[in-house]
Amino acid sequence: MSVPSGLAERGTRSRRSALSLSILLNLFLLAFLLAQHLRPIHPHAPDEHGEFARVIGEMSAALPPEDADRLRAAFTARAPELEAAHRAFATAMVDVRARIAETPFDPARLRAAMEMAGQRRQAMGQLFASVILAAVPAMTPAGRLALSRMHVHR
Repeated sequence: MSVPSGLAERGTRSRRSALSLSILLNLFLLAFLLAQHLRPIHPHAPDEHGEFARVIGEMSAALPPEDADRLRAAFTARAPELEAAHRAFATAMVDVRARIAETPFDPARLRAAMEMAGQRRQAMGQLFASVILAAVPAMTPAGRLALSRMHVHR
């Protein structure tokens, strides 16, 4: 019993198509994995709108509308300073990671870099606190209560 030549040809073509598709899919997956592996990772780098804008947005969503407006206005007034402080902190963290990886390792240089990062983080926190302090006195009691019960997700 032999297979007609037309069926054998279609079977060969189907196998070739499946093999080609499989190879292309594997190449795509390999390229994707390679791109993920080579992609630079900047865990402290601010995004286009900034981490603070995300936090203020999340906080504002839980407030009465007039209090949300007050919080957003206080943020907008200090946003450039907050983003600059965030960039300074991110830069300090890059320096900390560089000191950890350097050879020969110098504990004093790492300590100095970590102290600088701490100072920049503290400055960033104080600026964020100034935003809250600017908005809260003008908020309604309901807005202050909502703010006091809030847990912002990182």
